[in-house]
Amino acid sequence: MRQARSAKPNTVYGYEDTNQADTMGVFLGILVAVAAAVGLACVFIFLTFAQLWINAKAAGIPLTVPRMAMMRLRHVSPEMILEMSIRLWKSGSETSIEDLEAHVLAGGDLDAVVDALIMARKAGLDMNFGTMAALSLAGRDVKDAMQTRVNPKIIVVPPAGSGLSGITGVAGDGIRLAVRARVTVRTRLDRIIGGAGEQTVTARVGEGIVSAIGQAESHRKILEKPETISEYLLDKALDSGTSYEILSVDIAD
Repeated sequence: MRQARSAKPNTVYGYEDTNQADTMGVFLGILVAVAAAVGLACVFIFLTFAQLWINAKAAGIPLTVPRMAMMRLRHVSPEMILEMSIRLWKSGSETSIEDLEAHVLAGGDLDAVVDALIMARKAGLDMNFGTMAALSLAGRDVKDAMQTRVNPKIIVVPPAGSGLSGITGVAGDGIRLAVRARVTVRTRLDRIIGGAGEQTVTARVGEGIVSAIGQAESHRKILEKPETISEYLLDKALDSGTSYEILSVDIAD
């Protein structure tokens, strides 16, 4: 009987099949290691934003963990975005996460815009996030503008620190009078961009006082009825082209 030949290991281009098995094992080991690293990274990211995510879910804000991670990469604070979203939600205003983040990325003052929107909401004014964001990006102090809109402020003419005790004018009888005025104004939001500021209002009121005194035949008429100056100033529409609306003018002294 012929003796059976011993089986020789199969080879491919000179390498044994055992080498292929070893290569496949290394490849699978790398895949497992990569999968484990990705899994650990996901767990780390979730644990990092877990508390924020819970707070967002409790408030009904659609802020997911992946979105918070992307915000962090774009150097946007997810904590601030969530806080602003909750404040707007509590005030009854609805603004998307995308709009809030876009305003921050554009360099706007998100906190001031949110404060202005909340003030507008409480005052019953119909304002939206887009309008306020545009004003903020134009370099306007939207918080101060809305504050002045809701609670009118007083401009003293001449202003404190000017070194003047009053605006001086000469009546028809040659008597010189010095007058101080208190001008109550509120912001015209539709004129903030392109409208003149407080200095223009102050200058126009000062010029108006001089003209009002000069039109009086006698200084006694001004002393007896100082509201003549107020009426004259209000009739001249001195707030035209400014970012303010003059509500009243009171002669203080």
